[in-house]
Parts: sequence; C-alpha cells; structure tokens
Amino acid sequence: MRARKIDNNQREIVEVLRSIPGVTVSCNHDDILVGRNGVTYWYEIKGSRSTKIQKSQVSLKNNWSGHYKIVYSVDDILIDMGIVNGKRIRNKEHPGELDP
Repeated sequence: MRARKIDNNQREIVEVLRSIPGVTVSCNHDDILVGRNGVTYWYEIKGSRSTKIQKSQVSLKNNWSGHYKIVYSVDDILIDMGIVNGKRIRNKEHPGELDP
C-alpha cells in the first residue's frame, strides 16, 4: 500500500483549528474531519489551486450526502464553518486568534 501524500499546508491548518475553543479535528480521513457544535465537516485539503483533484474526490464531492468540501486554506474552512466572514481573517502574529 502506498503512503498517502499530505499537502504542505495541512499541518498548519490542523494546528490553527485545534487552537479554536470548541473545535475538534481528526486526521487521516481524506484529509480531515472537523467537529463543532455537534456538526461534522469533512475537508479535503489541497496545497494550492493548481493541485490536481482526483476523480474519486470529484465523485465524492458530487455524490456525498453529508458535508464534504475541497479547501485550500484554514481561512476557507473557517468561512465555510461560519466561524468568520471575509478574506483575511487570521491574526498573522497569533495564528490561532482571529482578526476583529
């Protein structure tokens, strides 16, 4: 069995999400499961918008009846989960904190 490639930005994304009170993260589920307020979010993390999306991921995105989304940053996740609105939302000096 071939080891699954982890996108470069996944470690940072998981670290920031885990620093937010009330958010849990479980890895290795193509790519991460994130829980908040009794809702589970399934995210496929891509390192950049030029990263190839696999046919199986497109099929999952189109056919899965639960939450599944392909994302490129922690900002994409925070916006999708409704934690914040806007383009630049993280405080660069303190990555786990959100800008006002």
